[in-house]
Amino acid sequence: MERWVKKLAVVAVSVVLLSCGANGFVIDALYERLDNEIEKTFREYADLTPEQELWLDVEVSAFHLWHRRNELPRYSEWVRTSFVPLIKSQEPDRSGVAQLIRDGLAFRRDFNIEFPLNKSPEILLTVSPEQLAQARDHVDEIFREAKERRDKRTPEARVRRQVDRMTNIFKQIGWRLSSEQVAIMTNRFEGRAVGDDDQGEDWALWRNWVEELFSMIDQQAGSPNLTVLKRHLALGYQLEEELTPEEWENNVSRLESMLHELLISMTDDQKLSVETRMIAIADILDDLSSKVVN
Repeated sequence: MERWVKKLAVVAVSVVLLSCGANGFVIDALYERLDNEIEKTFREYADLTPEQELWLDVEVSAFHLWHRRNELPRYSEWVRTSFVPLIKSQEPDRSGVAQLIRDGLAFRRDFNIEFPLNKSPEILLTVSPEQLAQARDHVDEIFREAKERRDKRTPEARVRRQVDRMTNIFKQIGWRLSSEQVAIMTNRFEGRAVGDDDQGEDWALWRNWVEELFSMIDQQAGSPNLTVLKRHLALGYQLEEELTPEEWENNVSRLESMLHELLISMTDDQKLSVETRMIAIADILDDLSSKVVN
């Protein structure tokens, strides 16, 4: 489930920071879907019992409240005190870019720590043999579909896909890249796109981790050990960092270099556009956070 947790973390942060510009109504509606997306992810793995459904509803609601109350103000403050000042800088420092990346990883880490399955892993001890078989079938399907997609992509297509993805992200925060800036990304991504698992190594790490988790669940039916489960779940959201640290650091360094080069290339109009959009989004985050009912 580690890749799905990462996906949901991206949903949570991207929706509130990047989606739909300064349209508060749309961002609000998308953010309200966070509960449904998390619950949907769990249900994709197996048919849940009524007791498990109750656990899911309670834990996801608590998670959403935590995220709204604690994380949205953090995102807003980060936009105002870290992101926007770096964008406005006439001479962006690479150390500032490195800090932004560290901040993003910290947001993801905290999201994962508080994620319902990681926060309350005792639910895994209620998984039946039938549910475990369903989960294994689902993982097989995920892995097979990912491999089929990966095998169809040429190296050039992978780079183009990554460039298109990041171009769209920049567009959502008010930054329309010039052709020269698109070329910067393309050149940086040549060989292997940052975060693109072209040979399937990352998927293999995830698959092995999931299989180990399934084995633990199967073996612990009679002698549960939550400490072992928690330790394994914690590894799940930092597989690349822990198991392939050199490659991880190389990818982070390449991303840092590319973002620094892009920031240096920004025009004054681009800076103003991004600043305006991001401040508007920060205001929306504050408004979303204030809607918490005590």
